[in-house]
Amino acid sequence: MLIELEGPIDLVRTLAPLAHHSPTMRFGPTPGEVWRATRTPEGAATIRLRQRSSTTVDARAYGDGADWALAHAPDLVGAGDDPTEFRPLRNAGLRD
Repeated sequence: MLIELEGPIDLVRTLAPLAHHSPTMRFGPTPGEVWRATRTPEGAATIRLRQRSSTTVDARAYGDGADWALAHAPDLVGAGDDPTEFRPLRNAGLRD
């Protein structure tokens, strides 16, 4: 499934906060690739997200909850976010 976003995204940096001390998310082995194991209402699923361009992400899922995981993948990568609602953080400790 190809997710098309209205603006650019850095997939790894977007999902990195979710991986903090979590054994359910892994980055790589390909640059721009994220694997996540999750429980869904339909069962367990593993989803692979791969950045294709600055505005597209490819999503594939496996397991009993694969359909549910794919249906919610756009939300996971921020496709439904309203960028006008974001406010910059001061002194967040983030570096380029």
